[in-house]
Amino acid sequence: MRVRGDLTLCGVTREVALLASYDGRSADPQRGDRLHYSATGRIDTHEFNVPARTMLRLGGVTADTSAWLTFEVELVRPRPEQEQQGRKSSE
Repeated sequence: MRVRGDLTLCGVTREVALLASYDGRSADPQRGDRLHYSATGRIDTHEFNVPARTMLRLGGVTADTSAWLTFEVELVRPRPEQEQQGRKSSE
């Protein structure tokens, strides 16, 4: 699936599109289910005014003005009993 959103680097905000995937779930005995997602995409660092010296410090090559972004995200889906307890305490 493709995910679109705004990314801000060096004070510049641009819309980016990342290729995302659902990587499965795992049980967390204390909190509930963990849902695993990952996303990756490539950006042009010149569009974000990223200085060449920053790319060098990060191990990049200054001749290439692109950078790969990779995100790995875990979301916790609470157990039903935990969700109900949360609602009672906020009332």
